[in-house]
Amino acid sequence: MKQEHIDLLLKYCLALAGEEDWGNRELGPIHLIKYVYLADLAFAERYQGRTFSGVTWKFYNYGPWSLEIYQRIKPIVLATGAEERSISTKYEDDTVRWSLCDSHLCKELERQLPIEITSILKRSIHRFGADTSELLNYVYMTSPMLNAAPGDILSFSPQNSSAQKTDMEAAGQKQSNAHSYKEEKRRKKKLQDLRERVQKALHTMGTKKLVSPSPKPRYDEMFFEGQKWLEDIAGAEIKPCEGELLFSEKIWLSPARREPNVS
Repeated sequence: MKQEHIDLLLKYCLALAGEEDWGNRELGPIHLIKYVYLADLAFAERYQGRTFSGVTWKFYNYGPWSLEIYQRIKPIVLATGAEERSISTKYEDDTVRWSLCDSHLCKELERQLPIEITSILKRSIHRFGADTSELLNYVYMTSPMLNAAPGDILSFSPQNSSAQKTDMEAAGQKQSNAHSYKEEKRRKKKLQDLRERVQKALHTMGTKKLVSPSPKPRYDEMFFEGQKWLEDIAGAEIKPCEGELLFSEKIWLSPARREPNVS
């Protein structure tokens, strides 16, 4: 483990996010760990599987995980004076966000990092920011993850470099169809406007006087016989049930996980 490298990466991620629009400036522990992982992955591609941080990465609950990285986050947050905000999310251990706006520090840190790392972090943080779901989807598609099962140590071996590149390109293609933060914001605004128009139209319709159907519906013997006939041809009632679906652990190393055309 190279603590000075870990600290440098964490500081740079925070400072780089601070250069983004407001919606992308705040990062939590999950984001910081995944961005350091992507930095290590890019570095390993260039240097025969050797990572920049020197830590051992493991396939854990939410993808690539390193205890060494996690333990350095709080000291770095305190050292940089990043602002902290508590939030509520569906992900455990993801209840806080930090923001650090310091352009001078960002440029100073960039000069201390390899170009492979600054390039991938600039692209990734601009693309995903604090979008946890999209970031996790992306890292799940990287080669070390696709070649491991939960609990396994992740391998950055150079023999997987070509497959790794293919996997990341496939992941990139898949993610390229996703909306950017601004596009998603505009889409949600249009959807909200449409919802309001529909609700207004429904309210207007509700104020109109209802007209009785003509002729009036017949609830006679023929009606009830027809209703019974429809119920009979529908078949027996489907009763709710509960159970547990089990998959073999071998599914994690199945070739299907590494097939880019399988979603």
